[in-house]
Amino acid sequence: MSNARLDGSGLALRVFLATIGAAVLGGLAFILGIVREERWLFSAIILAGGCLLVFVQAWVADRGRHRAWMRLGMVAAALAAAAGIVSVWLASTPLGRSVGELTLRSGLASLAVAVWTAWGGVLTFSRVTGAAISPVRWGTFALISVWGTIAVLACIDPDTAEDLVTLVVSEDWFARALGASAVVALAGTIAQPILVLLARRTAQSSDPRLGDRHLAVEVRCPRCGAMPAIEANTDALCPGCRLSIRVVVDEPRCACGFLLYRLEGSSCPECGTGVADALRWRPPVTPSQAAPPSP
Repeated sequence: MSNARLDGSGLALRVFLATIGAAVLGGLAFILGIVREERWLFSAIILAGGCLLVFVQAWVADRGRHRAWMRLGMVAAALAAAAGIVSVWLASTPLGRSVGELTLRSGLASLAVAVWTAWGGVLTFSRVTGAAISPVRWGTFALISVWGTIAVLACIDPDTAEDLVTLVVSEDWFARALGASAVVALAGTIAQPILVLLARRTAQSSDPRLGDRHLAVEVRCPRCGAMPAIEANTDALCPGCRLSIRVVVDEPRCACGFLLYRLEGSSCPECGTGVADALRWRPPVTPSQAAPPSP
């Protein structure tokens, strides 16, 4: 089941790499003068950009996050790439001049939706929360959502979008607000994975449930047959023959790295992947519970 879920992002990645290769070859051929038609190069670059967005959206959806939302983004990315390629090839034709503005506006609006879904999907992918993570995550998401809405509205009705922006900020401050928002959104996007990583390490090092990982484990010495109690995950010596013994407890983890110790649910809280029954936590059974009932 997990392999089937990876087919979407895997296929998108292969198509993206193929289009990147085609764009590189086209660029070299254009620079060397082998190919004179630059529209092929522009088409390959536009297609590669669309495939990159689709790959990001498929990767998020394949891991059980925002599937309907990501499908919307895939459709928007495909429409944006198609509109861009049509604009490139019809720009110099009479038909292109007549439908060029409509194609350009629809393509840019679809591109804004595709970028917003891909960016927002990555921002909200992790389920890790914290005092610093949530404000950074949702503040950045709200910021890109506002500007994404303005971009779509500007493609549909530029006059209304201009009136809306000037109602909030003046024309003199528009460029400054846009630049400041871009810096804040980029900083929030970079900061979130760092904060998530720090939160994971802090939780794993301070979680009181993990303290019994170093409980004493009774083992049989392979040299003298003694039964010493060795503390797990530490180096120790057999009290009988002084043989060096180390007992390592292999804790189950999800493919994303999340610790599954004492996890009673059926899916990983971090990435949502289903957890096999062999990795799920089962409380120890006491002798009284294991004994059959008396007749």
